[in-house]
Amino acid sequence: MELFTSSFHIPRGCISASLKQTLWDTTMHVHEFFELEMILGGGGEALVNGVSYPLTENTVFLLTPAHIHEPKCRDTLLINVMFQGEVADPMMALALQDMPVFRLTDDEAAFVRPLLFEIVEVHPSDPAYATLLLHCVLEKLARCQNTIKNEAPPILQRAVLYTLEHFRDEISAEQVARFLGLSRSYFSDLFRREWGVTYKEYLDSLRFSHVCTALSSTDLPIRTVAENAGFRDYANFTRRFKNKFGCTPREWRAR
Repeated sequence: MELFTSSFHIPRGCISASLKQTLWDTTMHVHEFFELEMILGGGGEALVNGVSYPLTENTVFLLTPAHIHEPKCRDTLLINVMFQGEVADPMMALALQDMPVFRLTDDEAAFVRPLLFEIVEVHPSDPAYATLLLHCVLEKLARCQNTIKNEAPPILQRAVLYTLEHFRDEISAEQVARFLGLSRSYFSDLFRREWGVTYKEYLDSLRFSHVCTALSSTDLPIRTVAENAGFRDYANFTRRFKNKFGCTPREWRAR
């Protein structure tokens, strides 16, 4: 499994968009940014967190840094948009993060497709306009799926998006609070009150979820899986994994 960093694809915070004709399979990978793809034609499948989805026309994928994916393309034409969480409307991106695949009707696709083509055209010269168009696309996807926006304060939505992008790093509540311009104590109290868990509990949950997905869908060494999820102390990771799940990571994979 390969990790694509933001510097490999896009400048920090900016949108990168392109029309692609893919004729080959891509290795299983994750990345540090968000990715939206709309299938325009062709065929094949994509594995997202171990689940197979057909690459059919008018299908849209919205992938976060926590999604492990592997496209298997057959002459597939698609529009690809890559962006940092800070670029997207946090309410929209967060509302959509748990539903990576959208199958649009012809009418829905007729609305979304021109916006994506416009993003491809204008993003190098007018990133602010491209960002506005991206907001419209995410809003439309949410309405297509009758997604209800999370009612937590937008500043906490930003905190979660930031965490999704950086959970592999050694981040902490203090670092996230600093990113948001808040004191650590105020951020911690607000997070606990709105989400019902501490920030550390949320971060651990995200990391362990990513570990379980990687153990189930890849053959990477367990130590590498742990490191990719942000666990730097392997002995501590295995002890905490067993306390949480009642088995070792190796036993989990064997099941």
